[in-house]
Amino acid sequence: MFDHSTKKRLIVCLTVTIVLAFTFGFFFARIRSQNQKASTLNNEIALLTTRFSRESSMKALLNDTKSLRQELEASIITKEGLVSFVEQIETLGEDIGVTPKISNLNTETIREGPAANVAEYLLASVEAVGSWPKLFKFFSLIEAMPTVLSIDRVTFDKDGKEKGLSSWATTFVVRAIKLK
Repeated sequence: MFDHSTKKRLIVCLTVTIVLAFTFGFFFARIRSQNQKASTLNNEIALLTTRFSRESSMKALLNDTKSLRQELEASIITKEGLVSFVEQIETLGEDIGVTPKISNLNTETIREGPAANVAEYLLASVEAVGSWPKLFKFFSLIEAMPTVLSIDRVTFDKDGKEKGLSSWATTFVVRAIKLK
């Protein structure tokens, strides 16, 4: 049916077609592999860009809030600052002529909120004796301390005479936040 030259041409054409098909298949496989690598690299670049953006935002936030964080840190009692806090209360009273005495120090758990794991309340029971104006000034000075605190369970008793003035005695509890 086919002569010899036609068969030869047909075989050559089939061989060339098969070789071209395998070559195209090989190149398409390589292109797909390269596309996958490029996609992976694009994903990594996007991830690194997001991380860099987050880090830049975090650095900016840290710089913007630096003074607020320092102010907050100064308003909380640290383990090392406990003695200083007690001495500061005593010094405030003595400087204005009140006789203060810290009769008890306790801690109380903070039950809720983000501070519950890292901080607790410091309860300092204070007794003081002095004239009414001096005690009033003593309270004002304690309230003006840079530490976040409150004054609870206040009692006053008229005690006697001090240099012609009525002498008063007070007891109260200073509640401040202390790091654990």
